[in-house]
Amino acid sequence: MILFLTFCNIFLIIYCSVIFFRLYRKDRKNKEDNMGNANPAEKTESGVQHLMEDSKDLTGTDYLADFMLQSPEEEWEDYKSLFFKPIFSKNKSGFTISTETLTMLRNVLRGTNSKVTLTAYIENILLNHLKSHQHLINEIADRQKCEKTVTL
Repeated sequence: MILFLTFCNIFLIIYCSVIFFRLYRKDRKNKEDNMGNANPAEKTESGVQHLMEDSKDLTGTDYLADFMLQSPEEEWEDYKSLFFKPIFSKNKSGFTISTETLTMLRNVLRGTNSKVTLTAYIENILLNHLKSHQHLINEIADRQKCEKTVTL
């Protein structure tokens, strides 16, 4: 039963990642098509949006419709190109992760016959997450910096 639940979780993670990557890629392509209006740093009410290059509302029905039309093979190729790319870094650091999560990630790499290292896979996932949420993170960080700690 535990093995079945583990594989279900892995499948769910892969499916969500593939959907997100497709949305991101389409948004990126639209951004490149409109390069003339590119503005890497944009002033907002609460501060400067300085990391997000391609912010766009990803809830549009046209995005979701496009994803539903893609074949599993196309989705898998997109997933591999996003998360199974090698990363070479001389500066490395360690961290802890739960045994269950580590087992799931190893099972994904083993089950897909991926040649990428576990470290690169984890780093790709984390970088993808940070990139997809950088606008929100920067917005909240800007708000936190503006709040006064002491008001007299």
